[in-house]
Amino acid sequence: MEAPWNGSSMSQTRIMQADPEIPGAGTLARRTVLTAIRGGGVIALTGSGLFSGAMFSGAMFSGAMAATRRDPSPRKVDFMTLEINAEGQRLTASLDDNETARDFAAMLPLALRLTDYGTIEKVSDLPHPLKSEETPAGYSPRRGDIAYYAPWGNLVIFRQDFRHACGLIRLGAIRSDIAALDRSGTIPVTIAQLDRKR
Repeated sequence: MEAPWNGSSMSQTRIMQADPEIPGAGTLARRTVLTAIRGGGVIALTGSGLFSGAMFSGAMFSGAMAATRRDPSPRKVDFMTLEINAEGQRLTASLDDNETARDFAAMLPLALRLTDYGTIEKVSDLPHPLKSEETPAGYSPRRGDIAYYAPWGNLVIFRQDFRHACGLIRLGAIRSDIAALDRSGTIPVTIAQLDRKR
């Protein structure tokens, strides 16, 4: 049932009965949170599968919102454009503006040998570990992302999207077609700076 709007500035919550045919009814199965301004107050609306017969308290609401921020997007302000030469095929990439990416840029140009780590990643050792003290570690990489895996100190290029990985720091992304790297086997590459934006 929908709680009536009383015109106050307190947050109102719409509670929907959990489907008894769904295993685990009465638990928080799926949640969509919407906030709306109405008469100077805030309405908190929720999707199906809420706690049956209980108001969604302010503490629970805060926790739900925090849960949506567990995998914050890494900063993606580009500060440098790179060229990756993979056996004569040239790819363009950009580096993000963070401490670890800048330390990587200071190594360029680099000649590396990318090897397979499963079917999702191409990896390579680096001349030395990168600075990572000021860069948040852990995110969900996308196809074409260039990253640094801090626990092992290696460079990673993702051939596919992947789930959240702790210790992973995004350095940048390949902006062109990554087909030249999207294959099994060792691939020798050179990575060089094209231009620096700041």
